[in-house]
Amino acid sequence: MLNLTIKGFLENSFLDWPGRIASVIFLPGCNFRCYYCHNWPLVAYPASVPTIPLEQIFKRLDKFRYKRSGVAVGGVVVSGGEPTLHPQLPELLGELKMRGLATKLDTNGSKPDVLCRLVHQGLLDFVALDIKAPLEPEAYADVAGCPVDVRSIRKSLDLLLSDGIDYELRTTLTPAILGQDRLQRLLEQIRGAKRWTLQNYRIPPGIGKSGNQRSTLDRRRSTNRCAPAVPIGKLIPLELKRSFLSPYPASTLERIKRLAANYVKECRIAA
Repeated sequence: MLNLTIKGFLENSFLDWPGRIASVIFLPGCNFRCYYCHNWPLVAYPASVPTIPLEQIFKRLDKFRYKRSGVAVGGVVVSGGEPTLHPQLPELLGELKMRGLATKLDTNGSKPDVLCRLVHQGLLDFVALDIKAPLEPEAYADVAGCPVDVRSIRKSLDLLLSDGIDYELRTTLTPAILGQDRLQRLLEQIRGAKRWTLQNYRIPPGIGKSGNQRSTLDRRRSTNRCAPAVPIGKLIPLELKRSFLSPYPASTLERIKRLAANYVKECRIAA
């Protein structure tokens, strides 16, 4: 009996799965505290987000699988938060597959053993792996807001590079954290990847004109205790927070895309 807590459901999306129309299920909780997170209520205060009964979602999916306004939904994205923290994730994916739906997982790659089991059990058709920075402890902590075992991220990356499952790597480009040197090292580490998607930084809710970082992702104030107790404010100086208010211009994204052509098979800029 599935007893998963679902905190969000998007009936159909044209953006979350390249080349497919998909529904999106959002699971709560995350072991990272990324400063640019736009799903921060799912991370810091999951109890404040209404729960959606799983049975209700399955009923909607059964209808969407065939037609909705003449458009068939061909898959379901399981996102978060970080879905691999949930022990019943395999059962959820299995239930979706039994309904004839393709499945995609959005993950930060911190649980490579879980990802490996899901892939080898045939429960996934597509994986989106966030590569947040070069695989170096300091660089990753700058983005994730907490210490990260980058060896785990490396294992998840190596799995996708070698297994044959369809996938994309995703990186949110932030001028303050991912400068030219770090981007160059990241590209060296993902050399040979099938697809790298660039996501431009967007100012998340809670960062004002002064550049002050919201406190909602600070573990001291959070009801979700997954991440280590390293407040974002101690990792990111005020002058860097202020620079977050200026995303990369489109011309810089295009330049990075041209550079990436020397390392990956396909690079695209997310809408």
